[in-house]
Amino acid sequence: MPEVCGLVVGEVVGPDWSYWPARVLGDGDPSREQTWLAVQPVLEPAGITRVADVTFLDDLGIPTVQAVRPASLTLSVSQGKAATYRAAQVSAVMESLETWHAENLTAELLSTATTDLESDLTYDPAHLRRPAGSLYHRGTKLDWRKATTLLTGRRTWAPWSAVAVTDT
Repeated sequence: MPEVCGLVVGEVVGPDWSYWPARVLGDGDPSREQTWLAVQPVLEPAGITRVADVTFLDDLGIPTVQAVRPASLTLSVSQGKAATYRAAQVSAVMESLETWHAENLTAELLSTATTDLESDLTYDPAHLRRPAGSLYHRGTKLDWRKATTLLTGRRTWAPWSAVAVTDT
């Protein structure tokens, strides 16, 4: 387990998604067909009950698909639109999986002040959106979760209140 500020930090708790490796944006992408096959085992655990073609609902002819997740805490239907039917399926399912992950994000948290993590942060938390009247300052003790900067792959930390869907 990694250590930050002398504390052991745990890993994300939940289904084992390790067969779908994390990667930095810009790496070679799998084909739509490879992606479609890869997500099949996770549809049921993520609560996606159906993936439906709704292209016929308009006359534009753009392949449009919806992924339905009835038990969602936020949006129960995700839309995918693309040049091909398979790409639209992948788009809808990936959007639904992203939302599922956001709703089911769990982790051991590190409670510490921004000043204790400054060397590990890839951004200034003062620039994050905060509620009106927020008393945030760099010395404020916050709950932090491990995160990865998408453009570089660098590990960083994110305030739990900024990433948890159900804590609003």
